[in-house]
This record gives sequence, structure tokens and C-alpha cells, in this order.
Amino acid sequence: MITTCPCGGEASPLIQDSRATSFVFQDLISYLFVCRVCTHTFFFPAPPDHRLTEFYNGSWNDGSGASIDFAYAAWIEDSENEIHRPKATFLNAIQRLRVEYCKESFPVVLHDVSCGYGALVSKLNMLGFDATGSDLDHESIEQGRKRGNSRIFHSHFKSLPDVLRGGVDILTCYHSLEHYPDPLEFFRVVKRLLRPGGIFIAALPNGSYLPATRDYFGKYDWCFYPGHLHYFTPGSALTLLAKAGLRLTETFSYDWDGTQEDWLLDTASRMPALQSVSRDQLLRHLAAETLTRDLRFIAINDDPESASVDARRGSLIQRVISSFPRASRKGPRDSETDVCVEKPQVAIISHARSNHSIGDTVSVLGYEIVRRKGEHCVSLQMLTTSRLTKQYLIILHLQDTTRTDGSFVNLDFPPFPPTTEWSPNHPVRVLRRLVHPRTTRWYPDSAVNLVEELQVQPGGYLLRVGLWDLKDGLVGRLAELGPMVLPS
Repeated sequence: MITTCPCGGEASPLIQDSRATSFVFQDLISYLFVCRVCTHTFFFPAPPDHRLTEFYNGSWNDGSGASIDFAYAAWIEDSENEIHRPKATFLNAIQRLRVEYCKESFPVVLHDVSCGYGALVSKLNMLGFDATGSDLDHESIEQGRKRGNSRIFHSHFKSLPDVLRGGVDILTCYHSLEHYPDPLEFFRVVKRLLRPGGIFIAALPNGSYLPATRDYFGKYDWCFYPGHLHYFTPGSALTLLAKAGLRLTETFSYDWDGTQEDWLLDTASRMPALQSVSRDQLLRHLAAETLTRDLRFIAINDDPESASVDARRGSLIQRVISSFPRASRKGPRDSETDVCVEKPQVAIISHARSNHSIGDTVSVLGYEIVRRKGEHCVSLQMLTTSRLTKQYLIILHLQDTTRTDGSFVNLDFPPFPPTTEWSPNHPVRVLRRLVHPRTTRWYPDSAVNLVEELQVQPGGYLLRVGLWDLKDGLVGRLAELGPMVLPS
């Protein structure tokens, strides 16, 4: 039994206990499929819209157990309560996006899709946004309006382009996208709603989170059907957003806590391949490869005909990605280095071409360090002579040239795009912002905070680049690049 993933790739049913995994809702049977191309996991066929509408206005509200008072407190109150932290960090990310992308807009026009009671909308308006919200649930909208929130309204996302005719600077979707029967259709609506250079930010369950895919009994058992119809991974988010004309610029998680660590270790204890792996290595795998149970991503609506807008609010990451290959850039060129002379928005700090082999099949062809408004980023160009099919990390070490103790800043990161998408003899660009977690050492008995970051300090550095097989360790050797200088 084969079906088609929203990305267009072939998807196979998830086989557990020698049979396809299925769930029943109102006598309708749906099967759980996994895409062979983008790793997206989804139910098919999805329940029809009218049955889902009945469900969300009935069983869902009855079983959610979340009162309107609690929902408002989670967004509005300045609380250190751990249960409020996921929402607080999502709010912080929105404020960061306003600073990074929307300096030319005042006030920033924002819309929250599937806003529920509208508590996030209320909070954002308190912070100076021009925020509105919409939801398919009549009851939630009515309850929110009774709280004095007049900026929310009842609407299906398909109707939003006719309602929000002027477009928005930022579109948010907090733990709702997994409920939509057709996420690709939603992404296409997002594309229509966002102004040129506009930003989409979403939070949702992470379908690649190890305990979610295996659970305590070695099964995919993290299913809340018919509520959750889709389980995104970083790879499937990248693929589906690109299919809708949006560019993924960042995937991240808000944090993890002790409960998640215990769940990870319990899951690993039931997987023979991971029983010999240390707790430290498991935490590293969770953070770098699968993130935590909460997946968040940011995408930008790049409009090629709105270059002036892109120059003001465009994504640093996408501008750096477009710097390779250099021949594709337009503008005056330096005849000696064949590097495009950039406008002041992006300053090239250091660059070099090379052919450093880091294994039998992978080489580093060059690197480029750029700076935009004080933020540094390294872009690596790599080449493989055979298709990579395992799970890897890009090793990136920055060693201060003035230090003699051998210490370095560790910036290891999962490749973008994933290594399984690397084709032989086709150069691949991988990108890393030069920031690192505040917690730079990983301790067995403490969680690691993935949110707080420090920029790499100015100075001279050597770059060491390599490939790390998450199962077998270092592939080949580390290539040493540089030295390069990060100015103040």
C-alpha cells in the first residue's frame, strides 16, 4: 500500500507488529504513513473537514482540560513557572523577528492562525504589535471576545487572503499546524498572506524526536488522532515550505527538561543499538540531530522582484546561502578573487577556496565568513563523490590562534540540507551562525539549554571541519582552514 506525501514523494505505511498502523475515528479508518523522501509522517486518508469541525467544537474542547484563565495566564503573565516556558520562549522568538526583519514596519502587522482564545494576540498588542487572530472554533472566539479581545475573529485559514487584503509582516501558528488535513495548502495560503520579506514562525510536535518515534515499547506511539494528523521533521518542513515558495531559515527547539531526558534514556534502554551509548552521547544526538520534542521553524517569503525590501528585511542566512556559487551573483566583481562586491548590508570578512579532503568521499571546497549588523556566519561548500545515506553531524571547531592550551569553540551542527539529500559530484552549501550555546560542555546529570546563545568573540581563528557519523564516530580526518579574523 503506497500513497503520496504532500511533498509529492512516495510514502509507505508504518508497519508495527507485522501490520500497518491504523486508527479509527467515527468508523473511518486512517493509516499512518512515512514519506520515503522527506521523512514526513501523516495519517491517510484524513477525516473530512465537516467531521473535524464537529470534533473541535465538541470532543476536543471537552477533553482538552485547558480553561480560558489558564490559557491567558500562560501568555500574559510574566511567570517563571516551567509550564509557561514554552510559550514565553515562542514570544521571545517573535520579538527577535521584529528586530531582525521588520525594522522598516511600524507597527508590525501580525496575524495568529488558530489563535484559540486569543491570549497571544492580546499579549502582542500590549507589546506594540498590530496583531489579530483567527480560529475555526466558534466557542474559543466567543470566550476570547468576552475577555475584551476584539482583535480575533472566526475564520478558516482558506478565507484569510480575502480578509487580510493588505498582507502581514509576521504570521504565527502555535501548535496548530499538526491538526490541518492539508499542510501544503496552508503553506500556500501563508505565501499569499506574507508581504515580501515577511516571516512565518510555527511551533509543533517534532516527528523526529527519538522517544516519539520509538516510545517505551519500540513503536511509533506518539499519536493523538484525529487531533494530530501530521508529524513534521526538520527535513519535511524544509521540503514542504520550499514547495509552497517559502524558504526555511531556522529550525530549533525551546529547551528540554528532566522529564524529556528520562524519556530518552528509557527509550534508549529498549533499543539494542543505543544500549552501549553513553548518556552524554544520547543528549548530544537528541539536541543536534532530532532536536527536542518541540519543533519550531522560521520561514521567509522571499520575493525576487522586491530587492529593496529584501535588503532591509531579508534573511541573513538566505543571503549567505546565495553567496555560493559566486558566479550566480550579480554586480561588480573583483577580478582577482572573483567575489561579488557586496553592498554594506553584508560584509565579506574572510574567504578561501580549497580542496581539503576529510575522508574518502567528502571534501571541503571553500568557506566564506560574512558579517551583517554585527552577526557573523560561516558558509561551507562541500562535495561528495558518493551518495551519503547515514546520519551525520558537520564538525566545526573554531580555535583561537592566540591560545596555546588547545581549547576551541564547538559549533557542530546537523547539515543543511540533510546528508541523505547530498548527491555525488554536486557541491552542497552548509551554513552555521557563529554563535554557540551558553552551556558549552555537556554534563550527564543536567539538561542543556538550547536557547541562550553567545556570539563568538572577535579575534583570529582557525577553522577545523569534519564529518561525524553518529554511530561510528569521526569520518576520515579534520580539515584545517584559515586562519581568519573576526573583527570587533
